[in-house]
Amino acid sequence: MLAHVSGFVGAALAKLDPEDPAALKAMARLRTECTTAKEALSADTEVSIPVLLPSVQTEIRLTRGEFEGMIRPTLADTISALERSIRSTGVEPAKVKVVLLVGGSSRIPLVGQLVAAAIGRPVAVDVHPKHAVALGAVLSASGVVPSAMVVTPAPAAPTEAASTGAAAAMPAPMPAGPKITAAPTAAGPWPRRPAVLAAAALALVVVIAAAASLLRGGGSGDRAVPPPEVPTFELGVGTQSIGTAEGTVWLGLDSATVARFDVPTTRITNTVRVGAGDGSVALAVGAGAVWAVVPEAGTLARVDPATNAVTATYKVGSQPHTVIVAAGAVWVSVEGDGVVMRIDPATGAMTPVRVRGKPTYLAYGAGTLWVTDGANSNVARVDTTSNAVVGDGSSGECPGRIVADDTTVWVQDTCQTSTIFRLDPSTGKVLGTATAGTEASGMVLARGSLWVANQSEGTVSQIEDRSGQLQRTIRVGSSPLHVAADADSVWVVNTGDSTLSRIAL
Repeated sequence: MLAHVSGFVGAALAKLDPEDPAALKAMARLRTECTTAKEALSADTEVSIPVLLPSVQTEIRLTRGEFEGMIRPTLADTISALERSIRSTGVEPAKVKVVLLVGGSSRIPLVGQLVAAAIGRPVAVDVHPKHAVALGAVLSASGVVPSAMVVTPAPAAPTEAASTGAAAAMPAPMPAGPKITAAPTAAGPWPRRPAVLAAAALALVVVIAAAASLLRGGGSGDRAVPPPEVPTFELGVGTQSIGTAEGTVWLGLDSATVARFDVPTTRITNTVRVGAGDGSVALAVGAGAVWAVVPEAGTLARVDPATNAVTATYKVGSQPHTVIVAAGAVWVSVEGDGVVMRIDPATGAMTPVRVRGKPTYLAYGAGTLWVTDGANSNVARVDTTSNAVVGDGSSGECPGRIVADDTTVWVQDTCQTSTIFRLDPSTGKVLGTATAGTEASGMVLARGSLWVANQSEGTVSQIEDRSGQLQRTIRVGSSPLHVAADADSVWVVNTGDSTLSRIAL
């Protein structure tokens, strides 16, 4: 919401003095107004956000449809996580009786609609959805862990989703919770605690037990995961991106850090901080450097691969998303500002290229920069000579990751998670589709093939580039998400078990 406001008021937010008490007060007020507007859209179809800054006083209109467009890509990830949870139990969605939504965001109508449409099952919202977070905190702080529980479930009040998958109304609140009886332990009854702590702990355990019962449906537990079919190396750190160059693998870690993976020893040998805090990192390698975007800080860092040191940092804007090196420049999609920033690697000069909507993923081929905008179902084409948008492409409803070369362009659809669209490089029109598993994630083009990580299946699909036909499926580690290629290998980051797999070309 704040990024949406920033897109309208321009540099007014960036120019606020963080040492000025008046500026801090204005910013705090604006954040509160954004929160209020977001919550109001759960009931209203349109809101106005008052902006009262020292240099700007205005109101910004926002409709529910616009807000839903902003959050839909993130909600798609949530739906994928829910589907993975169900699949991991070996239970068919039809056997799930109801999905209980908790947390404040469950009050957003689109959340219930997408869940119901995705798995075809009813949803229910707790009467106090925000309390789940508080109950978890209380349970953690109290140290009270009952050894046994007797739970008598109370009936929920679900709302059935339409058979066509159309948007359903938000369900009615659930009735009073289940009746709970605590079973004493061998050492005696629970230690005495304030009533609110005991009640909170009990309530949370009931929610967890009910969720496990609904998902497992009486199953026998998690299934064994087959081992990888290719060499797979332990990383031991959370990894958010990967890049390769000159026989070296570079990793963007989730602690605002870039790491060098030494291929001969299969170990991380060097790390360098590229931003403050624990933010994620998106990276690209080229033009004699490693380029690392830290979205939370709005910065791009340049790392010298010879010294493993940051040699320059650029402030690129609000919510930078992806970085690539192509056509003699470094390109950064800046989602919050609606621009793609072109950076001259020799001089550091920055040129913003305005595109429609919220740019996310980038690819390059045949003199064209391809930019996806899932919030607006758009794929923009930018001429890298004139820095101008020369047309829009078409793909699925929610275009996400994209790869390209001089002859082909492939785009994932984050709403149809198994579908990848092939676009005409000249016109951006759809030429055909390919299917890779059930949840396609990272992609790369190498040796005439499209390599696609299937996150929920723990595999990588090799698809023939020209025909779109599946050639083979290779098992890697748990939850493969990011891929990159060098002259002789495809490298795969497995986020589920913090490993790195290598597929020989």
